[in-house]
Amino acid sequence: DATMSIRVRGGGSITQSNEPLFIVDGFPVESISDIPPTDIEDITVLKDASSTAIYGSRGANGVIIVTTKSGKEGKMSVSYNAYYSWKKVANKLDVLSARDYANWQYELGLLTDKADKYSQYFGNYQDLDMYDDVATNDWQDLTFGRTGHTFNHNISLNGGSDKMKYAFSYSHMDDKAIMQMSDFKRDNANLKLSHKPIKNITIDLSARFSRTKINGGGANDANSSLNTDKRLKYAVQYTPFPVPGLSDELNSDNEEPSSLLINPLTSLIDNDTRKERTTYNLGAGFTWEIIKNLRFKSEFGYDDYRYNTDRYYGPSTYYVRNTPSSTNQGKPAVTLTRQSRSTIRNTNTVNYDFKKLIKDEKHHLNALIGQEYVIAKNNKITNTSHGFPSTFTADDCINLMTQGTPFEITNYSDPNDVLLSYFGRLNYDYDSKYLFSGTFRADGSSKFAKNNRWGYFPAASAGWIVDEEAFWPRNKVVSSLKLRASYGLTGNNGIGLYDTYGSYNSAYQYNGMSTTTTGEMPNSNLTWESTTQVNAGLDMGLADDRVRVSFDYYD
Repeated sequence: DATMSIRVRGGGSITQSNEPLFIVDGFPVESISDIPPTDIEDITVLKDASSTAIYGSRGANGVIIVTTKSGKEGKMSVSYNAYYSWKKVANKLDVLSARDYANWQYELGLLTDKADKYSQYFGNYQDLDMYDDVATNDWQDLTFGRTGHTFNHNISLNGGSDKMKYAFSYSHMDDKAIMQMSDFKRDNANLKLSHKPIKNITIDLSARFSRTKINGGGANDANSSLNTDKRLKYAVQYTPFPVPGLSDELNSDNEEPSSLLINPLTSLIDNDTRKERTTYNLGAGFTWEIIKNLRFKSEFGYDDYRYNTDRYYGPSTYYVRNTPSSTNQGKPAVTLTRQSRSTIRNTNTVNYDFKKLIKDEKHHLNALIGQEYVIAKNNKITNTSHGFPSTFTADDCINLMTQGTPFEITNYSDPNDVLLSYFGRLNYDYDSKYLFSGTFRADGSSKFAKNNRWGYFPAASAGWIVDEEAFWPRNKVVSSLKLRASYGLTGNNGIGLYDTYGSYNSAYQYNGMSTTTTGEMPNSNLTWESTTQVNAGLDMGLADDRVRVSFDYYD
């Protein structure tokens, strides 16, 4: 399960997240990795400060706007798409025969002054021919050599009338990896409704569901103590045939974690991991054209994200050989993690087009003001137990947690993360040739102390559509040309929820009494991380606009 990471014009922060803001059908979401490609109608990337300023601090690293397919007026249409693919590992390292391996071990012993140990494992060098008929294992093939496959199918319904439009889709993906004990499954459902009860009111409803299941510990375990449980390394370096004392995964001759080798298939079983990620997104929008050209819009959104991880540590893992108490070392252990995060959002905007007030048709002015409120809650529970019976598999440990010895139970509930914002935007153009835009947004975050709670982010842009000028020669080579420039200030509030207030640690014992120590010092002077962005560019249409070219300079 590889987490998708996107960078828009590189990183804008030294210490905080550089992930862009993802907007799906008008609502911010955690990620777009769970959205099936068949559901996507359009993707727009906002890069410069002028275009992202309306999203405030959350748009500091760019904004990626995803529009999913909506209902269209007409008879119901039903479509079904499916594809199947298979995969094999592209290349493997050549491996030694049994005789070559024994000979190489002898040469290695000579180079490291350990030739006296050779006979302990491989017998006399003069009897090397006894390895001519010894069968070997290609652990690369046994670990990563199976034929994987992917089956993905999607069904969608679309239709409606001038009053009511609907779109529904369901997708299922089943992926069996080339690595043993690894697979990936994902289910998605998406529903969008748009209802126009009267001429000047529109009601939009949307619901998205996604569930992803990932099985398998992967090729490496970066979270393991000392990063020693590496299945990829074992598949390449493990002995090609059983060598008493050398092939034993817990042999005493290789106590250094970096040199310890474990049977690759045993390591797969002993590092079994199951993950399940579930997401619900509910959205509602109410649009009311109060009078002609004056529009009010209110949006409500609810996002629920749950991430469960079951991690099994078998007898061969570094963790169970070192972390548990002496009586439980070498026995299976398991860690269950349950993480949940919910976000509620409300946005209200008023948009007015001044074309009725401005009689000159060459002048066009549009204004928008709005307010947004976002509150997020996060909770994480971790339960670790050691000392399960040695015969217990991953399923046994996960389903029978009471058979182990409780080691650690943590329950973290973060304080509410609240963001209150006010924003406005003014767009003006003259004769559809000279374009000007100004944006201002004020964000208030609960992460900061009262004296630094608010951040203010202005932005402005200008554009010139050169090909609309009378002097522009009409030709098909360079059919259109636009020059543009923008300036803006963006902010980032990606600090921890407790960084302003500090933290304390307890449970230290001194003369039989509990003590409290300072974890992090409070810092009420923490403030918004701000970045100034300047952008200049041009857009050209070539060959009668059949080819579009853009050049940008940004700092």
